[in-house]
Amino acid sequence: MITLLLTSTYGALYFGDGFNPKITSLLTAFYYAIETMSTVGYGDIVPVSEPARLFTISVIVSGITVFATSATSVLGPVVHSGFERLVKGNSKKMDRTNHFIICGLSSLAVNTIKQLTERKQPITVIVSPRIQQVAKDQLEGLDVVVGDYSDGCILTQAGVMNAKAVLALSDDDADNAFIVLSAIELASSARTVALVNESKNINKVKSVNPDIVISPQQFASDILARLLNGESIDSDSIVASLLHSVQGLSEKEIKK
Repeated sequence: MITLLLTSTYGALYFGDGFNPKITSLLTAFYYAIETMSTVGYGDIVPVSEPARLFTISVIVSGITVFATSATSVLGPVVHSGFERLVKGNSKKMDRTNHFIICGLSSLAVNTIKQLTERKQPITVIVSPRIQQVAKDQLEGLDVVVGDYSDGCILTQAGVMNAKAVLALSDDDADNAFIVLSAIELASSARTVALVNESKNINKVKSVNPDIVISPQQFASDILARLLNGESIDSDSIVASLLHSVQGLSEKEIKK
């Protein structure tokens, strides 16, 4: 832009006699160069000779090219950054160490995020692009990684090697099993927690050896059956139901 501006200014001064009115001063030449480069064209200075007209055409073409390139170079990254924020949302970056990785955005995952956030625990949430678009508001202010949560590269990006635990809490039991397998294959020291949405899949999920298996459906059905059967519901019976539906925790840990 500076080179074109200097060339246009001194060129206008050089071909000054070919304009009406004539360009005789550097300031007028600079004014005409800006006016022509920006394609404003007020019409107060008009090229009347062929050299002046050819010079003006070259300045117009060069000005359009330079301004378009400059606008792309300067505004392009700004527009791209704004579009990226619009698509991904305003996510919070954090030091992914001694944190909890939550995979999926099921009802249990949403409530777990809320409870851990209230306890000031660091959380990284992994969601698929589709879910991320739908649940932008729920992910606001969280450290979010978008991708396939069963992919080892995505888990590594989420800091699985330095995490306290990996919580596979998606709505798909097969995905939860694959998440646990991926974490184990990466030889992560993080504890693995797998959600079982349908009790019929509990043995399949257990076969991948997560540290903790949670089956809310099994717990709810057990409590409901006790109530319908007229059995008393006390702390011991609740602990017994929890032990049956949350495998991998001891009675002492549940009571605690």
